[in-house]
Amino acid sequence: MEIVNQYKNDLVIVGVGRQTDLALPLILYGKDAYKDVYAFYLMGGAFLVPGNVTPEAEANFYADPIVADSVLEKAKNIYLFPLNVTNKAIIRPETINFIANNTQSPFKDLIKPAYDYYYEAYQKLVPGIQGAPLHDVLVLSVLTNPDLVKYVKRRVRIEQFGKAKGKSIADFRPKPEEEPPETIDNIAMELDLEPFIIDFMEVFLSQKNQK
Repeated sequence: MEIVNQYKNDLVIVGVGRQTDLALPLILYGKDAYKDVYAFYLMGGAFLVPGNVTPEAEANFYADPIVADSVLEKAKNIYLFPLNVTNKAIIRPETINFIANNTQSPFKDLIKPAYDYYYEAYQKLVPGIQGAPLHDVLVLSVLTNPDLVKYVKRRVRIEQFGKAKGKSIADFRPKPEEEPPETIDNIAMELDLEPFIIDFMEVFLSQKNQK
């Protein structure tokens, strides 16, 4: 909480894994623990598309649905990045090859092996896929490139039990049920892929080798 207090109303918390760690301050300090946090950028969920762990649930929410629902209900100004957009954040192998051959990044020797391992796994999961979706990277890219995605505003809840455990729920009817303004989340639903790829390449190609 020291960091929250130090950067009141100027702190963005990024969560690209399970929400368990984000729930701990709510348990220790109460429902107002995050009242001075400016925004949350969270990766999770799948809306009107299949999940990646079960037919309906995405991995982060499925792993700990109770705390995911708690965080979504108690934190404010949430920007949520579900499979709807992260599945589209595909970087192709030829892009990685170009970066690996031209970057001066201190991580240049790791870029291609790490990507190849990830891509091979996705080829088994999604036959015919032309690249690997970099889910986590998209969330970080949007922080500095907010126009990459378009959002819809809905209240999001997480199914906590049963066969639909971990399913992310929002009202996508033409006239959704009215909800209290403080419960409304920003759900990323559309991605402008080309600028994302350009940003990804520029970050690596602008890095200098530090010895």
